[in-house]
Amino acid sequence: MLAKEVGADPDSVEWTNVEPQLRESLLAQGSADGISCFSITCLPVLNQKLGLPPEDLNVFYYNDHGLDLYGNALIVRKDFLEAHPEVVQGFVAAIDQVVEGFGLSSTPSVEEVFDDSALPPQGDRML
Repeated sequence: MLAKEVGADPDSVEWTNVEPQLRESLLAQGSADGISCFSITCLPVLNQKLGLPPEDLNVFYYNDHGLDLYGNALIVRKDFLEAHPEVVQGFVAAIDQVVEGFGLSSTPSVEEVFDDSALPPQGDRML
């Protein structure tokens, strides 16, 4: 999806799947030219554990290049949804890029991707 958005040939990149704990080390050793990761988890490893200073890294945030992808969850306060439904609808629409990016045949329903059976009772989850 990123290649498509920026006009690059996706076949010009060779992707190698590795165990997550190897990803940053491969970059630090020069065995990989780049990695994909959640910056909030990989940057501290690269900077603090592996000694790569921030100025030696180029971080490409997908949202800076036309991809409005979400993270691990869609969470919104009920009062915000009621006050700003158009904002929430626009955010939810970004999921259509995820469907295309992962080559899914259709947009999964909530029931297909969310199961609340392991959550504690709602009263215990309220702040």
